[in-house]
Amino acid sequence: MSFSRDAHKIRNSITRYTKESVVQHLLTRLHTVYPDEPQAIGRPWIVSLMLEWTLELEPIKGAIPANEKDVWNILNKIWALQGKALKFADEDNVWLSLRAFLLTQLRFQTNQIVHNYFLVRLFSIMCNEGASRSFRDNFKAQTDIDLECFYVLSVFFFSVFYSSKKPIIKYEEFLPKLSPAYPVAVIKQYLSLVGANFEQLQKLIKHRRRKTRGDGDVRAEEYFSEPLLLEKPILILPEGISTAHPYIASIGLSEFVLRTLKTADSSGFRDKFTKEFENYLAYVFDAYNFETTREEQLMEVYRDNKIQGKVVDFLHQRNGTSIFIDAKGVEPNQKILVTDQRNIIKDKLRDTHLKGIKQAAECADKLKGVGFGDLADFDNRYALIVTHQDFYLGNGVKLASYIGGEYRQRIDEAVAGKIPLKNVHFCCVADLEGILALCNETETEISEFLDFCNIEEEAPETSKFEMRQHIQAYAEKLASEKSSPIGSDRLVENYKYLTSELAGKISKSQQYWSEGSVKIPIYLQHLRKIKELV
Repeated sequence: MSFSRDAHKIRNSITRYTKESVVQHLLTRLHTVYPDEPQAIGRPWIVSLMLEWTLELEPIKGAIPANEKDVWNILNKIWALQGKALKFADEDNVWLSLRAFLLTQLRFQTNQIVHNYFLVRLFSIMCNEGASRSFRDNFKAQTDIDLECFYVLSVFFFSVFYSSKKPIIKYEEFLPKLSPAYPVAVIKQYLSLVGANFEQLQKLIKHRRRKTRGDGDVRAEEYFSEPLLLEKPILILPEGISTAHPYIASIGLSEFVLRTLKTADSSGFRDKFTKEFENYLAYVFDAYNFETTREEQLMEVYRDNKIQGKVVDFLHQRNGTSIFIDAKGVEPNQKILVTDQRNIIKDKLRDTHLKGIKQAAECADKLKGVGFGDLADFDNRYALIVTHQDFYLGNGVKLASYIGGEYRQRIDEAVAGKIPLKNVHFCCVADLEGILALCNETETEISEFLDFCNIEEEAPETSKFEMRQHIQAYAEKLASEKSSPIGSDRLVENYKYLTSELAGKISKSQQYWSEGSVKIPIYLQHLRKIKELV
């Protein structure tokens, strides 16, 4: 039986039960804490998928309340669907087929501090003193909230859902801390942007599913796609606020600004963001004492030698090695994360990773032709493509195997005699921070770390799925005090700034309410305003 037919049967079984009973059991399960167990033990990605299907579907006439066993049986059937969802269409490249399955789980296994750093890093890039005003102006136009104000409030709610073990945060627990330092209209607007009541959530999910499926059946890609709940990570309830899962809250809140600005003006946002992204990378290299030659300086070399061609954003040269670094301030769309089709990967990477490989190779060739500086010999040249978020592509060799066929040949031709394909690597900015911090602390070179990655990738038993695993293995090998470093001094300073701003607002609000019962009518008025969202 096909995946679609099995999924249809499972979805039909959900409609036999009342929506309220199924939702209640699923939320209870998503909020269950398993002491001393990994986050994945509760399979939250499967529970989230069933929750979305439950909200999307309407119960049949005469539906009965579900008990815990009923819900558990359906969850097990959804879990068992993975075999048919995977398909293993390409038996010569099992990694490509497994990739979507592993990524779904990884979303709920990554330490939430990564989400926190993502939030603060975005703030650092967009709200830096020299950053384009367009981020602030466009966000304000889309949301009617000041960008910095949104970040401060996000730090607050991120912290609330991260630290609280309760499934519901009552209004009286957070409203007096934020209001009146923040006008109640601002708090209400914030919650309306990142949150939804169940009726709104049902409408959102039905709309998104119609948009992606049309009148067709459930496809395997849906099984592996990120939860739609991330669009509205906070649940607005009569008694307070909640979230489907702490990870839904931390991911959804940390990525909200990025998703909002990309949706509003994808190309316009990308152009400006890429420039600021490059400037942040320049800061990180400098902060960890890795000197680079920037794009403008390389273009000057081209002009002085009367040549034209592609350049990279950074060139790092030390101890006989040359590392060509290209910054791509991009994130993977869902299609590339859930597909096992070679042509889709090729098409989606044409303007990012594949372009970056060609830029690095051509730059190496051009600089060699003019006898540039201390350019390393062929074997000691490297390319590092740095994206905003991870695409989970491994290295150049693994990517070439994913693509295969004619385009594999084009990659080989692009790097031939310029950079060894095995020396082509990909990472996201969070991993670059970790690599530079680790190499700085252990007094090793970036090239030594990349050589370490190459050696590990040669054998299946030491091959890694993501760059962060290589960082952890390298730290263990060198007995580093930092097993998995992330961030930078600037991020730490900006986190302190955001929390200081928040602390000031909380102090101001608490001082206002300290006058006691005389303020009760005003508080009740604020509470009624917020509860209009229910």
